[in-house]
This record gives sequence, structure tokens and C-alpha cells, in this order.
Amino acid sequence: MTRLLPSDIAGFGADWSDFDRALKSLAGASLPELALGALDFPLDKTDFLAGKLVAVVPDSSGGGVIPGFSESLARVAGRLGARAVVAPPDAPGLRAAADMGADLILTSDDDSFVCRNVKTGLVSHNGPATGLGFAQALLLMAGGSLADRDVLVVGAGEVGGAAAARLESLGASVTVYDIVSSRAGKVADGLSRAQVLRGGIETRLADFELVLEASTSAEVWPEEAVRSGARLAAPGMPFSFVPSPRYGLWSEPLATGTAVMLAWAALGAGK
Repeated sequence: MTRLLPSDIAGFGADWSDFDRALKSLAGASLPELALGALDFPLDKTDFLAGKLVAVVPDSSGGGVIPGFSESLARVAGRLGARAVVAPPDAPGLRAAADMGADLILTSDDDSFVCRNVKTGLVSHNGPATGLGFAQALLLMAGGSLADRDVLVVGAGEVGGAAAARLESLGASVTVYDIVSSRAGKVADGLSRAQVLRGGIETRLADFELVLEASTSAEVWPEEAVRSGARLAAPGMPFSFVPSPRYGLWSEPLATGTAVMLAWAALGAGK
């Protein structure tokens, strides 16, 4: 799991107007609709967190608490209709969450980021949730159908693997690229018809109109390397694409995956 920097989330969720406007323009959906669609839930359940208490419990182990991270998570939960609080770190925070009757608990350390439904015990994980959320964004940006469309998935980790599986289930012809070709091969082997892009990606990126970029590479692609009119969903951190009128781009560090996690834990998706 990529560890976010304070600069990645500075002020995140303090003002949702630009976020909502961009998502609606690119995907024609709200954040709760995107999360529900990623999990195949009816879109009329957008109030899935209404009346629920979400406790964010910081974890001080490893690299320690990222300044602003817990507050940003609480803002995402609040945007989805929950009552959200940031509890004290570690075990005291878990005890406080129980005492206040929290319905859902969000917590993260250096290696994992999870949401637990206190009542049912269901736990959702950020990696697969992020992959599903950005795959849904790409589906919507592509006009609502991926049948027989070529999609490039860059990055064969937990996020990219989940995204590739979801995209193929939606009818896409998936090509997987990873700088470590064996990782791409493992993801492709787990699917029924995916291919591996071998060699360098530098001259091949423009071959694809639809791209999901889930790597952790620090390389930023120049605008001209991307096909004009392409649609890009990019959960990978640091960001690999800059906004441009040449293409449509959905790329943000936190809300998409967190929203899917919360919907998954609250509603019990069978993914």
C-alpha cells in the first residue's frame, strides 16, 4: 500500500464542489453512485451511510500517523452521509469507538487500510476497493460499456489486479503491464483472456484509448504520450498524468477507494 504524504491530502475534503463537479462531468455520477456501481448495488441506495457512525482510528505503528489523513477519511464518510469522528490512536481509539457505538471503523497502518462493520464483522480492504472504484470510473467515462473495448492496466499489484479482473468481467479486452513482467503475467494468468504487454510501455501507451494506471511509478507522462480523446483512471500514487484538455482523467488520492470500502462494509458486497 502506498503511504500518502501530508501534501497529498492537504485540505482534502474541506470543499467538495470541485471534486463533485469533476466526477459528474467525467463519469456522470456522484461519489455514492460510483461506489454502489463498483459493487453492483442498486443506485437508489445512495443513503447507505445515513444515520451510521463511522469512527476513524489512527494507528501510530510503523511510520506513524500521517497528519491530516484521519480527518480526510472522516470528511469522506461525512460526505456519504455518516456521522464521522476521529478517535484516539490505537487500542484506546478502538475502545472509544466501541463505547460510542460506532457502526463502522476505518483504520490504517503502513501495510493495510481496512473498514470493519462492527455488527457483522465484515472487513473491506482498500486495495481491491480502489481497483473496483477506478474500474467503475473508467466504465462510466467510456460511456457505460466496455464490451470488446481494449483497456490497458498499468501496475499489477493489488489495485491493478482487482481492476483488471473487474474490467474483464465487464467485457473489456484487458492488457496488463508491469515493470516486473512476472507480476503482469500472474494477473493475466488469473483471467480468461487477458494479455501481457511486454517490453517498454513508452511507445505503446498511445495505442490505448482506455487506460487504468495503478502503478506506483514516479514517472509523469507528458501530454503528447497519451492518445487524444483517451479516458484515463489513475489511482496510482504519485500521479502519473497531468490534467489536459487532450483527454479525460479521473485521478484523486483517497475518496474513491474509501467510498467503495465503506459501501462494501456497510452493505455486504459479495466481491
